[in-house]
Amino acid sequence: MTNIEYLNFVHEQEKQLLRYQEDSKAFREDLRQQATAAYYKNSDEFECIICYEFIGKNKGVLFHHCLHPMCKRCVLQMIEASTEPLLRCPHDNCITIIGERELRGIVKDMKRDQKIVDRLNEIGVRWAESRHKTFHCITPDCNQWWFIEQLQGNNIVYCDGCKHWICMTCVAVHEGQNCLEYQEDLKIRAMNDITARKDQEHLEEMIKRREAMHCPGCQVIIQKLSGCDWLQCTQCKMEICWPTRGPRWGPGGRGDTSGGCRCRLDKGKLCSKDCQNCH
Repeated sequence: MTNIEYLNFVHEQEKQLLRYQEDSKAFREDLRQQATAAYYKNSDEFECIICYEFIGKNKGVLFHHCLHPMCKRCVLQMIEASTEPLLRCPHDNCITIIGERELRGIVKDMKRDQKIVDRLNEIGVRWAESRHKTFHCITPDCNQWWFIEQLQGNNIVYCDGCKHWICMTCVAVHEGQNCLEYQEDLKIRAMNDITARKDQEHLEEMIKRREAMHCPGCQVIIQKLSGCDWLQCTQCKMEICWPTRGPRWGPGGRGDTSGGCRCRLDKGKLCSKDCQNCH
């Protein structure tokens, strides 16, 4: 190889290396932009599996976790029509959940109000509130909700949102009063106070729906939020059988099987058809 040929070879290698570096830099930049974008864009034309229209390059969306392509207009329609808090990729046998960032990016590109995504979040909150062991703060304008465990002798929960102590028994804020004092005061105020009357009516409706009951000992209104059928009144400490709405034990108190619900004592018979067989 002559010197001129060698120099040409080196020059060509340098040009290839430079092109590789430029391509590599562009590739890394593309990856960076893709990673920070709300969703991936399609690099090839595809046919939407819902509307069967052909979507041109960069005109559709590729979901982050499964890379399935979709028409943005069809995704928007899915958001508007959904009655569930989470949207799944509609491709066959795909269980990928479409991320909220992807949904908001599509809604923004389609020049629609973000409230249609907020609606899905609201559905999610309502769904969570309907599950056992969840509770939504009853203080006006407070959106805090939390999971709660079975309460053992403690019916007060502190809300980090509104900074109040919430009574789970009365479903109310009555700081400075115990449940019996609050409920007696509520009855008096209900005669003239519309808000108090609504609270009183709410408690009475809960009793009718068997979501609450009067303690057979002190008559304070109590409710069971979750867990087994054994309750203990926070006021008089009586142990209560939730299915029968009566005392768990006989007149002698704990361990007295002469009365009370007598669950499983009579040839293993449960105290009620609704008994969970747990007390």
